[in-house]
Amino acid sequence: MLPDFPSVKAHLGVALIRWTQEQVPQIAPLLGQIGSFHQHEGKRGHLSRADQSSDEVRYEPHRFEFVLTREEMRKTDLPALFAKLRKLAEQIADAQSTLMYTRISEAVEPIGNTVDAGGDFQPKHFFEMLSQIQMEFDPATGKPTGHVFSMHPDTAAKVIPKLQAWEQDPAFKEEYERILEEKREEWPVREDRRKLVD
Repeated sequence: MLPDFPSVKAHLGVALIRWTQEQVPQIAPLLGQIGSFHQHEGKRGHLSRADQSSDEVRYEPHRFEFVLTREEMRKTDLPALFAKLRKLAEQIADAQSTLMYTRISEAVEPIGNTVDAGGDFQPKHFFEMLSQIQMEFDPATGKPTGHVFSMHPDTAAKVIPKLQAWEQDPAFKEEYERILEEKREEWPVREDRRKLVD
């Protein structure tokens, strides 16, 4: 009979789960830029926003399967094991990304905070979108911080060349800077209001 090492296996199991979780923001970088915390008990949470609105957080169960057959246990080396765990991380990243975009749609559509370009993205759509974003700025440089535009790869392939061309247009640059300046003026007022409430 072969010896068993339950504490070593438990420690290894925790380390492999942690490694898998660390792969998720590498697979879906946007997820890595969003703060998170672990709630170890309870079936729901409460969300409080900067504008004093609040909402209940609905947790949805997700299940992911990781299986090693007996044959795989005999033959699998560490690189093959990490490859299987990477596939598990891809499933988790896909589920989290899908849920994030679903929640965003649920939040913005009822209040009309959306821009529909009808398949033909033009400067007016970009400026309309920009005007609806609440911005923060680096106090030292005055440049916007913490903003990410997320697009499907097919959409990005069409939109990014357009943006690069528009950036060469002085009228486009002037309108862009005008909107940014409005946002710069709004930002300290909003921050002061937030400090008073906090």
